[in-house]
Amino acid sequence: MSFRNYLPKFYHFVFIFLIIFFFFFGLPVLIPLVPYALLLYLTRKAKSHYKEDSTLKNNMVYGPVNGKVVSVKKNISHKIFGEDLTQIQIQIPFWKETGVFLPMTLEVTDMIVQKGREWWRWSGAQLPDQKDKVMPGLSVSCQGVNGANIGIQFHKCYLGFWPELRVIPGDRGKVQVNIGFFPFGGTLVLYLPSNYEILIDKNNEMIAGQTIVAGLPEDIEVGS
Repeated sequence: MSFRNYLPKFYHFVFIFLIIFFFFFGLPVLIPLVPYALLLYLTRKAKSHYKEDSTLKNNMVYGPVNGKVVSVKKNISHKIFGEDLTQIQIQIPFWKETGVFLPMTLEVTDMIVQKGREWWRWSGAQLPDQKDKVMPGLSVSCQGVNGANIGIQFHKCYLGFWPELRVIPGDRGKVQVNIGFFPFGGTLVLYLPSNYEILIDKNNEMIAGQTIVAGLPEDIEVGS
Protein backbone atom coordinates (compact mmCIF):
# COMPACT_ATOMS: atom_id res chain seq x y z
CA MET A 1 0.00 0.00 0.00
CA SER A 2 1.50 3.36 -1.03
CA PHE A 3 2.01 6.20 1.41
CA ARG A 4 -0.23 9.05 0.27
CA ASN A 5 1.00 12.60 0.82
CA TYR A 6 0.94 16.13 -0.59
CA LEU A 7 4.72 16.57 -0.74
CA PRO A 8 5.80 17.70 -4.25
CA LYS A 9 7.89 15.23 -6.26
CA PHE A 10 10.86 17.59 -6.20
CA TYR A 11 11.25 17.15 -2.43
CA HIS A 12 11.06 13.36 -2.74
CA PHE A 13 13.84 13.48 -5.33
CA VAL A 14 16.04 15.75 -3.19
CA PHE A 15 15.71 13.71 0.00
CA ILE A 16 16.17 10.35 -1.73
CA PHE A 17 19.27 11.74 -3.45
CA LEU A 18 20.63 12.97 -0.10
CA ILE A 19 19.96 9.63 1.58
CA ILE A 20 21.82 7.76 -1.18
CA PHE A 21 24.63 10.33 -1.11
CA PHE A 22 25.06 10.06 2.67
CA PHE A 23 24.96 6.27 2.51
CA PHE A 24 27.48 6.08 -0.34
CA PHE A 25 30.01 8.31 1.44
CA GLY A 26 29.52 6.69 4.85
CA LEU A 27 27.81 9.71 6.42
CA PRO A 28 24.99 9.47 9.02
CA VAL A 29 21.91 8.63 6.94
CA LEU A 30 19.63 9.80 9.75
CA ILE A 31 20.55 13.43 9.00
CA PRO A 32 18.40 13.53 5.80
CA LEU A 33 16.15 10.59 6.76
CA VAL A 34 14.65 12.13 9.92
CA PRO A 35 13.45 15.42 8.33
CA TYR A 36 12.19 13.48 5.30
CA ALA A 37 10.14 11.16 7.50
CA LEU A 38 8.80 14.17 9.43
CA LEU A 39 7.76 15.92 6.22
CA LEU A 40 6.05 12.76 4.98
CA TYR A 41 4.04 12.61 8.20
CA LEU A 42 3.08 16.29 8.24
CA THR A 43 2.02 16.21 4.57
CA ARG A 44 0.17 12.88 4.77
CA LYS A 45 -2.99 12.65 2.71
CA ALA A 46 -6.18 11.11 4.01
CA LYS A 47 -8.44 9.07 1.78
CA SER A 48 -11.44 10.94 0.43
CA HIS A 49 -14.65 10.16 2.31
CA TYR A 50 -16.88 10.75 -0.72
CA LYS A 51 -19.75 8.28 -1.00
CA GLU A 52 -22.39 8.00 -3.71
CA ASP A 53 -25.10 6.61 -1.45
CA SER A 54 -26.02 9.71 0.59
CA THR A 55 -29.42 11.23 -0.22
CA LEU A 56 -29.05 14.43 1.80
CA LYS A 57 -25.61 15.65 0.76
CA ASN A 58 -26.74 18.40 -1.59
CA ASN A 59 -28.00 20.48 1.34
CA MET A 60 -25.78 19.15 4.14
CA VAL A 61 -22.49 20.87 4.99
CA TYR A 62 -19.55 18.67 5.99
CA GLY A 63 -16.32 19.64 7.71
CA PRO A 64 -13.82 20.96 5.13
CA VAL A 65 -10.74 20.36 7.33
CA ASN A 66 -9.48 18.57 10.43
CA GLY A 67 -9.37 20.90 13.39
CA LYS A 68 -11.10 22.50 16.36
CA VAL A 69 -14.03 24.93 16.27
CA VAL A 70 -12.91 28.21 17.84
CA SER A 71 -16.21 30.05 17.53
CA VAL A 72 -19.65 30.07 15.93
CA LYS A 73 -21.09 33.55 15.34
CA LYS A 74 -24.40 34.49 13.73
CA ASN A 75 -25.67 37.64 12.01
CA ILE A 76 -22.25 38.34 10.47
CA SER A 77 -21.61 40.68 7.54
CA HIS A 78 -18.60 40.17 5.28
CA LYS A 79 -17.31 42.51 2.58
CA ILE A 80 -16.89 39.65 0.07
CA PHE A 81 -19.40 37.00 1.12
CA GLY A 82 -22.39 39.20 1.98
CA GLU A 83 -24.69 39.78 4.95
CA ASP A 84 -26.69 37.79 7.49
CA LEU A 85 -24.18 34.93 7.63
CA THR A 86 -23.09 32.38 10.19
CA GLN A 87 -19.33 32.41 10.73
CA ILE A 88 -17.55 29.22 11.84
CA GLN A 89 -13.88 29.70 12.76
CA ILE A 90 -11.72 26.54 12.74
CA GLN A 91 -8.19 26.11 14.06
CA ILE A 92 -6.06 23.60 12.12
CA PRO A 93 -3.01 22.31 14.08
CA PHE A 94 0.10 21.51 12.06
CA TRP A 95 0.16 17.90 13.28
CA LYS A 96 -3.27 17.01 11.89
CA GLU A 97 -3.88 15.88 8.31
CA THR A 98 -4.21 19.22 6.50
CA GLY A 99 -6.24 18.27 3.44
CA VAL A 100 -9.03 20.59 2.28
CA PHE A 101 -12.33 18.96 1.27
CA LEU A 102 -15.44 20.46 -0.30
CA PRO A 103 -18.06 21.07 2.42
CA MET A 104 -20.89 20.48 -0.06
CA THR A 105 -21.46 19.96 -3.78
CA LEU A 106 -20.74 23.38 -5.24
CA GLU A 107 -19.16 25.60 -7.89
CA VAL A 108 -16.26 27.94 -7.18
CA THR A 109 -17.32 31.42 -8.35
CA ASP A 110 -14.42 33.63 -7.23
CA MET A 111 -11.05 33.58 -5.45
CA ILE A 112 -9.47 36.69 -3.91
CA VAL A 113 -6.01 36.89 -2.31
CA GLN A 114 -5.38 39.59 0.27
CA LYS A 115 -1.74 39.90 1.34
CA GLY A 116 -0.78 41.15 4.78
CA ARG A 117 -0.05 40.16 8.36
CA GLU A 118 -0.56 36.50 9.31
CA TRP A 119 -3.10 35.36 11.91
CA TRP A 120 -1.66 33.50 14.93
CA ARG A 121 -3.89 30.41 15.05
CA TRP A 122 -3.22 29.64 18.75
CA SER A 123 -4.08 33.11 20.04
CA GLY A 124 -7.55 31.85 20.99
CA ALA A 125 -9.00 35.13 19.72
CA GLN A 126 -11.94 35.41 17.37
CA LEU A 127 -11.45 37.04 14.00
CA PRO A 128 -12.27 40.75 13.84
CA ASP A 129 -15.22 42.10 11.89
CA GLN A 130 -14.68 42.03 8.11
CA LYS A 131 -17.69 44.05 7.06
CA ASP A 132 -15.61 46.92 5.70
CA LYS A 133 -12.09 45.49 5.47
CA VAL A 134 -11.06 41.93 4.57
CA MET A 135 -8.30 40.32 6.60
CA PRO A 136 -5.20 38.96 4.83
CA GLY A 137 -5.83 35.51 3.40
CA LEU A 138 -7.48 33.63 0.57
CA SER A 139 -11.23 34.13 0.16
CA VAL A 140 -13.07 31.53 -1.93
CA SER A 141 -16.67 32.27 -2.95
CA CYS A 142 -18.83 29.27 -3.86
CA GLN A 143 -22.38 28.46 -4.84
CA GLY A 144 -24.11 25.25 -3.86
CA VAL A 145 -26.38 23.23 -6.13
CA ASN A 146 -29.36 24.66 -4.24
CA GLY A 147 -28.22 28.23 -4.93
CA ALA A 148 -26.76 28.78 -1.47
CA ASN A 149 -23.76 31.13 -1.37
CA ILE A 150 -20.91 29.67 0.68
CA GLY A 151 -17.71 31.46 1.71
CA ILE A 152 -14.45 29.77 2.67
CA GLN A 153 -11.60 31.90 3.97
CA PHE A 154 -8.03 30.72 4.67
CA HIS A 155 -5.79 32.69 7.04
CA LYS A 156 -2.09 31.83 6.99
CA CYS A 157 -0.35 31.31 10.34
CA TYR A 158 3.21 32.47 11.11
CA LEU A 159 4.14 28.78 11.32
CA GLY A 160 2.50 27.68 8.10
CA PHE A 161 2.12 28.34 4.39
CA TRP A 162 -0.56 29.49 1.96
CA PRO A 163 -3.14 26.87 0.97
CA GLU A 164 -2.43 24.80 -2.14
CA LEU A 165 -5.76 24.38 -3.94
CA ARG A 166 -6.48 22.61 -7.23
CA VAL A 167 -9.58 24.62 -8.12
CA ILE A 168 -10.20 27.89 -9.95
CA PRO A 169 -13.36 29.94 -10.56
CA GLY A 170 -15.77 27.95 -12.70
CA ASP A 171 -14.74 24.56 -11.33
CA ARG A 172 -17.42 22.31 -9.86
CA GLY A 173 -16.96 19.53 -7.35
CA LYS A 174 -18.84 17.04 -5.22
CA VAL A 175 -19.12 17.13 -1.46
CA GLN A 176 -16.21 15.50 0.47
CA VAL A 177 -13.86 15.60 -2.53
CA ASN A 178 -10.28 16.66 -1.77
CA ILE A 179 -9.30 19.94 -3.50
CA GLY A 180 -5.84 20.49 -2.02
CA PHE A 181 -4.21 21.07 1.34
CA PHE A 182 -3.22 23.79 3.83
CA PRO A 183 0.52 23.20 4.50
CA PHE A 184 1.15 22.98 8.28
CA GLY A 185 -2.35 24.22 9.02
CA GLY A 186 -3.68 27.62 9.99
CA THR A 187 -7.17 29.10 10.37
CA LEU A 188 -10.13 28.34 8.11
CA VAL A 189 -13.41 30.25 8.36
CA LEU A 190 -16.63 28.94 6.87
CA TYR A 191 -19.48 31.36 6.07
CA LEU A 192 -22.97 29.91 5.65
CA PRO A 193 -26.39 31.46 4.92
CA SER A 194 -28.45 32.17 8.05
CA ASN A 195 -31.15 29.65 7.07
CA TYR A 196 -28.75 26.77 7.72
CA GLU A 197 -29.09 25.10 11.10
CA ILE A 198 -25.66 24.78 12.74
CA LEU A 199 -24.97 21.35 14.25
CA ILE A 200 -21.58 22.04 15.87
CA ASP A 201 -20.46 24.35 18.65
CA LYS A 202 -17.37 26.00 20.10
CA ASN A 203 -14.56 23.58 21.11
CA ASN A 204 -16.01 20.73 19.02
CA GLU A 205 -13.46 18.65 17.10
CA MET A 206 -14.00 18.55 13.34
CA ILE A 207 -13.09 15.64 11.07
CA ALA A 208 -12.69 16.53 7.42
CA GLY A 209 -15.35 15.01 5.19
CA GLN A 210 -17.14 13.34 8.10
CA THR A 211 -18.36 15.88 10.66
CA ILE A 212 -21.75 17.30 9.69
CA VAL A 213 -21.49 21.04 10.25
CA ALA A 214 -24.92 22.28 9.20
CA GLY A 215 -27.98 21.60 7.09
CA LEU A 216 -31.34 22.96 6.10
CA PRO A 217 -33.91 22.30 8.86
CA GLU A 218 -36.21 20.25 6.62
CA ASP A 219 -33.34 17.94 5.58
CA ILE A 220 -32.19 17.47 9.17
CA GLU A 221 -35.70 16.44 10.21
CA VAL A 222 -35.90 13.91 7.36
CA GLY A 223 -32.49 12.44 8.23
CA SER A 224 -33.13 12.18 11.97
